[in-house]
Amino acid sequence: MGDKTHIIEMIEQMLDDTHDQPQLQEKVLALEKQLLLESFLIAWALKESILFTILVKLQSRLTRLTR
Repeated sequence: MGDKTHIIEMIEQMLDDTHDQPQLQEKVLALEKQLLLESFLIAWALKESILFTILVKLQSRLTRLTR
């Protein structure tokens, strides 16, 4: 699909190209909002996964130390 910057540039171009079609612009803006939300949620899930992995490793080390 492309990197985030490219997608934003494409959306801006679509908005420029549809300046005389407000209903279509509303749909483009809704799509932009949804894409940004999805991007945020994916980043958040990745961070959560990394933190979970770190916690599991720390718990394993702590268990070995306390035996």
